[in-house]
Amino acid sequence: MTGHDLTLSHQLGSGDSSKSTQLRPLKEKRHRLDTLTAQEASSDPSLEASNHDFVEEKYHPDTHNAADLENLGLEEAIRLATNRTERSSQILNPSVLGPPKDKGYAWVVCATTLLLFMATWGANSCYGVFLDYWLQNGTYPGASSTDYALVGSIALGLAMMLAPLAQMTAAVIGMRPTLVLGLGFQTSGYILASFSTQLWQLYLTQGVMVGSGFAFIFNPSIVILPDWFDKKRAISFGIIASSSGIGGVIFSLMTQKIISRTGGAPWALRTIGIVTTFMNVVGIALIKERVPTKRLKTTREIKVRLNILFNREVLKIPQLYIISISFSLIVSCYIIAMFSLSSYATTMGMSAAQGSQVTAAYNGCQTIGRVLFGYAGDRAGRVNLSVFLAFIMLVLVLAMWINSTTAASIFAYAVLSGLTFGSSESLNQPILADSIPTDLFPAGWSFQSVIQGCFALFCEVAALKLRDVNISKPFIRAQVFSGCFAAGGLLLIMLFREWRIRRELARKLEETQKEMVARGHTGQAADLEQEYQTLLGQSPKFYILRMLYPMKV
Repeated sequence: MTGHDLTLSHQLGSGDSSKSTQLRPLKEKRHRLDTLTAQEASSDPSLEASNHDFVEEKYHPDTHNAADLENLGLEEAIRLATNRTERSSQILNPSVLGPPKDKGYAWVVCATTLLLFMATWGANSCYGVFLDYWLQNGTYPGASSTDYALVGSIALGLAMMLAPLAQMTAAVIGMRPTLVLGLGFQTSGYILASFSTQLWQLYLTQGVMVGSGFAFIFNPSIVILPDWFDKKRAISFGIIASSSGIGGVIFSLMTQKIISRTGGAPWALRTIGIVTTFMNVVGIALIKERVPTKRLKTTREIKVRLNILFNREVLKIPQLYIISISFSLIVSCYIIAMFSLSSYATTMGMSAAQGSQVTAAYNGCQTIGRVLFGYAGDRAGRVNLSVFLAFIMLVLVLAMWINSTTAASIFAYAVLSGLTFGSSESLNQPILADSIPTDLFPAGWSFQSVIQGCFALFCEVAALKLRDVNISKPFIRAQVFSGCFAAGGLLLIMLFREWRIRRELARKLEETQKEMVARGHTGQAADLEQEYQTLLGQSPKFYILRMLYPMKV
């Protein structure tokens, strides 16, 4: 995972009359359960036995489809992906109301979440500095540029691919023990990496162990924040959205400074291990759930959760593949740009210190871009913003990065790409949540995490493999390769936009036809009906027209 969206509202549509009839027994059951006290619930064996089943049924209904959702934000996507809701906790323990939202300890939780994200994604953002040092000095005998790139890719890939496992672990053993497990992985990974002398040791420590630590810290902690905020959610998510950028600036400059003073990477790795351990310990000690959630204790409960997270029915939804692959391509371009900047800068004649400053500038601008474009997504539409940012990414990579050969132009590219690239990859989860049935979102989220992790494993490796130090522009092939990722992501997100526009036009056509039946064939309604029917044409011309049609989606 790699990003933080700031869009924070959702709305469920109402079903038709037949659906309401089917749901009446369930609604009666809901009313009865919601009005019971804890004592009444425990005195009714039938209700006590079915309470857990009801919670699963209530919060993962198959009666809501993609058309029922509008502007579903990241925090609601998180609730769905982890099957975690405030009301479900209260039903299981009606006496627990939890502390107030938007004030008091809510801001402590916001600050601790920021610390945890800085200690994971922020620390990961400085890997390009290590990569540049290893490429120039050949620290590990027999290691190639591919090996060094793969170490960082393994960490990033595991952080994404292990997301479902991390959520399951938190559901079974609890949130805090899972965070402690992640802390153990991450700290051990950095400290042991500083003593590694062979390549396989670096793979195991800074690759596998650090990546596992990221997964078991980031994924459970992101679940907590949404429950603490209501009216000030946008502000709280804006704060944590800046975490990877702030952390990237701090750790990039710190890493290069230590490498320059000590003449090697070991003390830089130890320092990152010590600093991130302190940040994680503070975060783990202070973070807490607003309303405690019941752990999964029985085999049946675990199987139910696994079936939700890995429901194969989601694989029958075409738009899942389009969204997952398009954002995987965009994330791959983002990773190549972030990890290659320092090495590219030194290849162009800049010093190692300047290379780390370029990476710091890139990360610092992410802080600004994620917040600004997060709010822009609310107003312009997330899909529209994704198309715009993917286009900007394509232009910056193929037109600007390739031609950036001086320090000034490289810094300018770092600023512009930092503002936009990180924002592009943070919109995927809310867009996915808007576009597939609610009950299938957890499975879709799991599928998307695995796909993105697979792309993250190879993209930087391939980019460095394409580097040729014997030509005037050593990174030209890698830059074109990265541009192809951006172009592929743009094309697929445009295809997805056509699908969203077509769905919205079909909905508007249906509403217009119902209005015409109810009120008669007015001239305005007839014109709208004709316009919608024309736009829904099946020829290639209308597919292109829908891709470009001005509508907020």
